[in-house]
Amino acid sequence: MQRPFAVEGDAVFVVGEGTGESQEAALSVARADAISRLASNVVPALAGSEAYAFLQARGGGERRAGMAEAEANRYLKQVGAFATPERVDARFQERDGAVVAVARYRMRKDSFDAAVQSYRRTVSALGLTASPIFPLLEGELKTSGDAVVVAVEDAGPAASAGVRVGDVVVAVDGRPLANFDALRYSLQNTRKSGSVELTVESAGARRTVAIKRPGGVQGGG
Repeated sequence: MQRPFAVEGDAVFVVGEGTGESQEAALSVARADAISRLASNVVPALAGSEAYAFLQARGGGERRAGMAEAEANRYLKQVGAFATPERVDARFQERDGAVVAVARYRMRKDSFDAAVQSYRRTVSALGLTASPIFPLLEGELKTSGDAVVVAVEDAGPAASAGVRVGDVVVAVDGRPLANFDALRYSLQNTRKSGSVELTVESAGARRTVAIKRPGGVQGGG
């Protein structure tokens, strides 16, 4: 744990610690701890992006006690297909009748960089900009959605409809969004004139807003 995160050549190493009734249970907790720590080390690499500015405003650059498993689950759902660290060693000891595991995980540096680029992505339309919900926001937003509004143009159609920074977009024209990429797809393929209905979630409450659509959609990141 003296070096819980390190970049060595073309590899990234991260350490997690966990306690459980068995070695298997302790390793499960240690893995979640390591992935949560990995996510926290993605944050500095997001500097300069709209996602980073939103994170800093919401305290999302810090890990939260008791949230490692939820943070790890969101990370794996979002980028686990190409950026999952693999365990390379582990040590165990007994403490107060429980098993404590300290495990070290390895991931290719280019996979880490790909995760960074994934979290820098944005989609802009209707006077709003959204990005993937960063794992360390799990404790604050507590949502099953995957796209959060990180910026709203003061005089844009989204602002006029009542969309606010921090709203999580969960459906477009009544169609649920499975992930962040589905938001961009939905905005590109919904009707090209009239209004667009967004279902957004904030503080656990959902509401539907109708936004008059002036034109196309732009992607960023």
